[in-house]
Amino acid sequence: MSDYRQFKYESVQDMDTVIKYLDAIAEGFKKGELTLTREGETLLLKPAGLLGFTVEAKLKGGRRKLKFTLGWKEHAQQPEEERQPLFIRAGNEAGDSGKGK
Repeated sequence: MSDYRQFKYESVQDMDTVIKYLDAIAEGFKKGELTLTREGETLLLKPAGLLGFTVEAKLKGGRRKLKFTLGWKEHAQQPEEERQPLFIRAGNEAGDSGKGK
């Protein structure tokens, strides 16, 4: 029997609300437990070990899109080959590498 469950939520929110969601997701990862709930539906995630991490950004006409994908397996994983680090920074400060921010 499959253990497949899916949780999806889409909406349009103001910047402050989106920041609160992102902060809650970060806190859930720090604690190792993330609970998603809407309309009586709940999904508990327990991120641990090595995580797959993808960032995708698109510019198309007047639209902008930023997409993050995080994935992990419940069992311990071995490190993959070394990859070049990703740099993310707030704003457009040329002197700040922004690594890990």
